[in-house]
Amino acid sequence: SSQILKIVSLLYCFIVILFFGSFLEDYFIQSTYKAASGMLYGNLEAAQWLSSVGTDRQMIVSRKLSEPHIYVAFANSWDPDDYQRFTKTWDYKGSGLTWVDQIPEYKLGNYIFKNIDWRLDSRKSAYLAGRPEEFPEDVVSLKTFYYPNGSKALLVVDR
Repeated sequence: SSQILKIVSLLYCFIVILFFGSFLEDYFIQSTYKAASGMLYGNLEAAQWLSSVGTDRQMIVSRKLSEPHIYVAFANSWDPDDYQRFTKTWDYKGSGLTWVDQIPEYKLGNYIFKNIDWRLDSRKSAYLAGRPEEFPEDVVSLKTFYYPNGSKALLVVDR
């Protein structure tokens, strides 16, 4: 009976260690791959890249990037006073909206935030930044940002 108790205790400890090890691997290693899309992976990197281009060209950034103006303001290190001055023109509450990214189109410096319409926007001289599904499959991107699993997260296209 004590022999069976030892075997059950060892088996229990082995299972606990196995599950704990699986948890640690899932939390510290796999979470980057599993949560990348939901955690808006690549948005800041794309905003930083656009900021580094340092051009006066118009930049059209997709609203599908979920509040992309925040990333742009952070990447450009904009003074909060300047940022607030820009945001006063947005008036999303006056339009009966609850979130800024519900506004069909809004601006921040030389950035325009809107849904990308390839048929119209590809005719403009601008950088277009958005999700891969917003562009034709054969589009040649100027810069591509990838999720940790290697799939495309964001494209920047030069028009």
